[in-house]
Amino acid sequence: MLTLLRDILPSWILDNHYIVQLNRRFGASAKSELGRYFLKGFSASLILRLLSIALSFATSVILARLLNLSDYGTYVYAVSWLNLLAVFALLGFDNVLIRDVSIYASQKQWHLLRGLLHRGNQIGFIGSVVLFGLLLGTFPLWRGELTQQDYLTLAIMLTALPLVALSKLREAALRGLRKVVAGEIPEIIILPITFLLLVGSLFLFGQVNLINVTIGRVVTYALAFGTGSFLLVRSLTPEVRQSKPHFVTRTWMSSGLILMLAQGMKLIYQRTPIVLLGSLQGSDAVALFNAANRYTEMAALVLMLFNLVLSPVVASLYASGDIQRLQRIVKLIIFVSVLLSSPIIFGLLVYGSELLAVFGDEFVMAKNALSILTFGQIMNVLTGPAGVLLMMTGHERDTSVIIGVGAFTNIALNLIMIPLYGVNGAAIATAASLTIWNSLLAIQAYRTTHIDGTIVSLFH
Repeated sequence: MLTLLRDILPSWILDNHYIVQLNRRFGASAKSELGRYFLKGFSASLILRLLSIALSFATSVILARLLNLSDYGTYVYAVSWLNLLAVFALLGFDNVLIRDVSIYASQKQWHLLRGLLHRGNQIGFIGSVVLFGLLLGTFPLWRGELTQQDYLTLAIMLTALPLVALSKLREAALRGLRKVVAGEIPEIIILPITFLLLVGSLFLFGQVNLINVTIGRVVTYALAFGTGSFLLVRSLTPEVRQSKPHFVTRTWMSSGLILMLAQGMKLIYQRTPIVLLGSLQGSDAVALFNAANRYTEMAALVLMLFNLVLSPVVASLYASGDIQRLQRIVKLIIFVSVLLSSPIIFGLLVYGSELLAVFGDEFVMAKNALSILTFGQIMNVLTGPAGVLLMMTGHERDTSVIIGVGAFTNIALNLIMIPLYGVNGAAIATAASLTIWNSLLAIQAYRTTHIDGTIVSLFH
């Protein structure tokens, strides 16, 4: 990593005192097994995530141009509900897998590892079926501005709920086994490429409409699930496959429910504006907000990539008591994240109208929302991997409480601001709650782990 930085950064940055000290501290550790895993994992994640963003962004633009504004908003609304319900269907077992698979593998507790995989599959499938029936059965009670076509689209999309939930479990298990690349291939490569090909086929035959696109999305979820299952089976050692599964379900459920609340509250924060905009303002508002939000997600891309690789590293180093080494890794992460995120943030603030016009001329109306959301992401970058530090060091309860505060703040602010200011109101609520949430996470992470994951750590 440091060699790469020396190749791409100007001398006035490399001569900085912090970089000099960082080079001295990390030079030797880069040759370690953990260092090789971390650098390899980040490099692979960077390539895959950049490809994923390009494919996903291209898909969004194509759909926005092929469908009308309202239909595109309905599609986004249905996908948002799908992703939200998948988290609650798993009861937090995906995060339990990331943490405990890593621990079980390092301690060669193969019977517990197999038992965790088996129980996770059971929980994910049953939870998906229950939530599918519950949401569709209660639709008339909360439909708001939604139409019958919106209901049909939502119903078709939610048939993929078991596939999405079980796919997340496979990705989590592969990440816990430090197979970062394999874990990301189904969602980052298979899903967007096959969906783009399918949409292209619909276009060639003149069959592009909301229902056909939704059915195509469900088909691609099935392909991603099959790929993830194949990769997981290949990654399991003979010891795991031949061992008799042992279950500590109560322990897993206890941790899982707390982790689910943390992750669920985080997803509520992400999806609340879309869900409430759809019910209170209609599909057009959803489409505009989603276009702006897609761009602002790029501001925290580097930090997100590091977090993917960092999770099992935090669990392993913290469990072994190597706090100083963990702090050095976190410092490197926050420095590189701020450095590489700054040009992206500048581009979003200066060229927002031009960027939004890529979706279509009508999307330029979301320019103010784009700027507001970008300021919220600035705080996200500056506070670093605080959430990962808490969740992967056994402080799930703290994480759940803080993220819960952020999520409920987001809901309350959206309920107030959307009726007053529409899409801009949703952006204000989202940025404000993100700032509150990240600030509280950073403070609590330092109090409980004595690890500073914010930009402040670079100055001491």
